[in-house]
Amino acid sequence: MDNQWRGRIIRFGITVIGVLLVMMIYELWWWCGLGLGVIALFAVPRMNYYRRKSREEEQVYHQVTTYMEQLLCSYKRTGQILPSLQDCVSIFQDDDMKQTILKTIHVMRTGEGVEDGDITKSAFEIMERAYPSRRMKMIHSFICQAEATGGEREDALDILLEEIQLWRQRTQLYQKKKSFIRIDTMIAVGLSALMCYISKLLTPSELGIRLPETMLYQIATSVVLGAFVGTIVLRHFFTHHDHHR
Repeated sequence: MDNQWRGRIIRFGITVIGVLLVMMIYELWWWCGLGLGVIALFAVPRMNYYRRKSREEEQVYHQVTTYMEQLLCSYKRTGQILPSLQDCVSIFQDDDMKQTILKTIHVMRTGEGVEDGDITKSAFEIMERAYPSRRMKMIHSFICQAEATGGEREDALDILLEEIQLWRQRTQLYQKKKSFIRIDTMIAVGLSALMCYISKLLTPSELGIRLPETMLYQIATSVVLGAFVGTIVLRHFFTHHDHHR
């Protein structure tokens, strides 16, 4: 059994145990628990998917910004594209980014597969297809133009480097905002769940009615708890996109 299936089985077991605990705490009937279980079994994989996508986007964002910053710094120092790309290769491990840069260098050296004659632009397009980024395309276009026309370039390179630094700062602020959204959502869900639990304890004994034994309580509590799960899934959906590109 591979790790992926093992992880799915573990998540399934945790979900079932969680639903059973909720049924015990809120004294839900079996069919209400079954409904919540179905919702949870659909929701948990989606939340895991959004978390995984968020981690992948974080990794890609870090790789792209590191590549662009190193490319600009090296090009400012050497004034040549190939040595600058070689510097970029040296800072990455044996991952997809490194392999893509090596492929770009290969095409730039050999012209393999280039039909329009613009080898540098065609080579850079390998990077742009693998890592779609407006800023990366802008940097590549500037370097291609600088190679073609020559002239003073240090001031423009400094501006591009400053733009990357500002981009990093904006992204950090956005990440902090996402963290606050997560915390606020979890606090709101937790307090609402607590109010649901307290409500069943506040029924006056003089009425001779146990609130959990009423259909209204069962339906209302199940709907509210299901909405909590939906809220958490939506929070993952709306906050997993980092808008790095």
